[in-house]
Amino acid sequence: MESPETYGKLMIGNHDGWQTETVYYLELENVHTRSFPAVIKGTGRAIIALDEILLSHVQDHLPPRSSRISSSTFMVNRELGIGYPTWNDGEPQKLFSWPEFDAAVTHDPWPFEWARGTIEDARRFARILESHEPRKETFSFAEEALFPHAETYPRGICKQS
Repeated sequence: MESPETYGKLMIGNHDGWQTETVYYLELENVHTRSFPAVIKGTGRAIIALDEILLSHVQDHLPPRSSRISSSTFMVNRELGIGYPTWNDGEPQKLFSWPEFDAAVTHDPWPFEWARGTIEDARRFARILESHEPRKETFSFAEEALFPHAETYPRGICKQS
């Protein structure tokens, strides 16, 4: 079974094997209206799970910060291990599982970290990196996409003419 590219395309097609479920994720507290989730170190993949207890174990392997376990409604396919957020036409999210947790903590006592930006920013950045040939200006392309209205980027680099 193949997953559709977006939640909207899933809603147009066949729903067999899909059901609405509550998923859980860890995020930093007191970050206004943006979500800075826990991610798998080195991948930027958000840790989204069907099991709230699993997240309490993940929390033990994160740098200590004021955080909370939050929940959201996703359209989930347990067989594929993926879900789509139901509030937008988002891309599928791989669900984090106990076997992944066990493998991660076996190889590294600190396999998780807090995202340095929102998940939306991280996805945009990854798409930009995938779409360009590796070159010196890659960060300028990424920064321009993440901060399209800025005259200078966070690192103090001016826009190129």
